[in-house]
Amino acid sequence: MSAVPSSLPFADNLPFEPDAVVTAHEATLKLVSRLNLAQLELGWMYPYPRGWCSVMSYTLLHVFDQRGFGPWRIVNGQDTLGNRHDWLEFMRDGDVLFSVDATQHQFSKLGSGPFIGHGCCPAKARFHIDVRTATLERMPTGWAKRAEIVVADEVTTALAQDS
Repeated sequence: MSAVPSSLPFADNLPFEPDAVVTAHEATLKLVSRLNLAQLELGWMYPYPRGWCSVMSYTLLHVFDQRGFGPWRIVNGQDTLGNRHDWLEFMRDGDVLFSVDATQHQFSKLGSGPFIGHGCCPAKARFHIDVRTATLERMPTGWAKRAEIVVADEVTTALAQDS
């Protein structure tokens, strides 16, 4: 994954530097890769990135909040086959300015790595049915399951100790 150019026309209007989002993603992924899933009673989870979209989106939502990156939202959509997928969007005035899809590479046709960049992520075109969104302030009860909560807590605690 390459760094996002900071010279994007809207970069001055964002409450974060695009490169800082890349750095936060990389730090999160590094911590996630070190988690002992069995010890956390999450040994049933598939190897990353398969099935990790909700966990990574929820975790990054908390990491971005912890770092003061402004209000992001989790987007959950469904494709025509009934598969669901999650990613993050930063919006302003109804426009998606920046997206992070930490696990798009679990779908080979979407890309070979995570998407971190301006505008909508490639997944939005595929997962456009029954789209749901949530923010930290408006997280529906039951949206985050045990895996999302445990991993987000482990990662944000570790990042807070490192800073």
